[in-house]
Amino acid sequence: MMVGVVRYTLICMVSLCIAMVSVSGQAPCTLSNVPLQQNFDIDLFLGKWYEIEWVSPAYMDAGELWINYYHVYSADEYGVVTGYYSGKDSNTAQCFLGGLAVLKSTDHPAKMLLYNEQKRKVMYDYWIVSTDYTSYAIAYGCLNRAPDSNDTCATARSWLWGRSRSLPESVKVNARTIFESLCMNLTLLYATGWRGDECIPDVSGFAERVNTDRVSFLFPLLTVVFVLSRSFCC
Repeated sequence: MMVGVVRYTLICMVSLCIAMVSVSGQAPCTLSNVPLQQNFDIDLFLGKWYEIEWVSPAYMDAGELWINYYHVYSADEYGVVTGYYSGKDSNTAQCFLGGLAVLKSTDHPAKMLLYNEQKRKVMYDYWIVSTDYTSYAIAYGCLNRAPDSNDTCATARSWLWGRSRSLPESVKVNARTIFESLCMNLTLLYATGWRGDECIPDVSGFAERVNTDRVSFLFPLLTVVFVLSRSFCC
């Protein structure tokens, strides 16, 4: 009788753990274990990337998913990288446009911070796990770190990007294997749909606006860092 109770308890505990992972999207992942593209070259990474598949932190209804979605990155004469994303609302097929800015990390060339001006002006880790620059790229984005450990990502997304709108199945299978190694829950993997032509937005002067917006977002943070540095060192 006691064995049955213990077995039932263990099954319930395992089921609860699986349910928790399913709701959150992924189990917590150790950031220091995330593989990175060696000798990453941001200049080769610039240009247009189409979203092929991605893993969400939580369940997404079909009506919430974007279609015809892509990113475009470019650098100015000073090496400042900005970009934009565009796509369509899957319900209305209306085009949208948003700004992106990239901060390169000194820790590792494949570690970047992605600033999104549209989504409540947020910035998160955006790391390139693997790419050949000419056909595919796999990216990992840590949205929130665990409150008790800066080396643990509590909420993340992962993407498979392509230079074209589709990729061979073998590339997708390899990407899913990498997603699993990144603690992603593949039941929350979504393929990005395509309907009609891609949106071609007017982005004249867009890079300057995004970069200005990024600086205004960062300035209070940099000021706090400077003040703290002064208080500790001088």
